[in-house]
Amino acid sequence: MTDRFAVMGNPIAHSLSPIIHQQFAAQTGQTIIYEKRLILPDEFEQQAHDFFKNGGKGLNITLPYKFEAFSLCQQLTERAKKAQAVNTLWMSGGKLHGDNTDGIGLLRDLQRYLDVRTQSILVLGAGGAASGVIPALLSQTPHVTLVNRTQRKAEQLKTRFPNLTILDYDALNLSSDFNSEASHELTVRSRKSEEIGFTYDLLINATSASLLDEPLPIPKSIWKAKPFCYDLAYQLGEDTSFVQAAKKEGCHAVDGLGMLVEQAAESFFIWFGIQPEVQPVLASLKKSRDHSLRS
Repeated sequence: MTDRFAVMGNPIAHSLSPIIHQQFAAQTGQTIIYEKRLILPDEFEQQAHDFFKNGGKGLNITLPYKFEAFSLCQQLTERAKKAQAVNTLWMSGGKLHGDNTDGIGLLRDLQRYLDVRTQSILVLGAGGAASGVIPALLSQTPHVTLVNRTQRKAEQLKTRFPNLTILDYDALNLSSDFNSEASHELTVRSRKSEEIGFTYDLLINATSASLLDEPLPIPKSIWKAKPFCYDLAYQLGEDTSFVQAAKKEGCHAVDGLGMLVEQAAESFFIWFGIQPEVQPVLASLKKSRDHSLRS
């Protein structure tokens, strides 16, 4: 019997999830069909319901539907409860279950580069992506700061995570929307940001600016400290706009490809009870990216 899976989101064309899960299935002797589905606004709940009604085994959820997926679930893991956002769905005992594997995926990938426990971290954005990773980051270090253009959304996260530090966007002089779900362009007037002199060891882009190839200017005072820069977004062609900007400023920067594979491995484990090997899949994707860049 062939099990059916899918990833739902908007946009979705860029998704590598089908490739990743097919490789995991080949490793572990599973036979699966894994599709990517573009979901239009207001259709997510019905599409998810129909998928499981028609025998689907599991769903991955990407932006902008992680909050909606959370609301649909009848049973939630502790990780999902903390994140209040879900990226992995499955049916069990007649109930829809939800988990969030983003946080563990990020931590596992970051371990390739640094010790998160020693880092002072600035997270850009307060949407579903940030909500999914902040609990995991706070489990490793108390030094996590978040900035978001919509102060109300940032304060909502602060209410849920008292140890989270909220940086007022006015302090950085962020004069346009800095919302990870809407992903509008951020503009910075340099004089005031230069005077502030914030420094962080790790800068995480949790906005969707890179997916939309939008610029995300950062105050020079932050770049000066040469933080390690991590973009939760990814692409197989050239570097994301955030990674490009970070490298231009002399920072070591990577995108979220490793996180994607790690969180997918955790989803696969949830569905099958088998832990797939991440490194061969990640190496294959990086090889494809290198070939794409040379073409």
